[in-house]
Amino acid sequence: MTAKGTKVADVVWCTAARRDEMEETGDPPTLAPEVCIEVMSESNDLDEMDEKRALYREAGAKEVWIVTEERSIRFFADEERDTSEVILDIPNRF
Repeated sequence: MTAKGTKVADVVWCTAARRDEMEETGDPPTLAPEVCIEVMSESNDLDEMDEKRALYREAGAKEVWIVTEERSIRFFADEERDTSEVILDIPNRF
């Protein structure tokens, strides 16, 4: 759960330890997984993605990835990064 209600990323990644921490916060959890991934489509825009990114980070996500329609991945923590620092060896394009 985020500050603006329940938001669910398109894809998430978390360790078993993080999953246990999330379960302890309630149902729905108020702690985000380590990585939240959103996939851009025609039905959303960068403003929406920026809002979701901020909400996931505020809820404790270490990184938020935005997969663009051009098949590139943008990695965000406190600011945008060239690569993920949570999951190594992830290409920024597929």
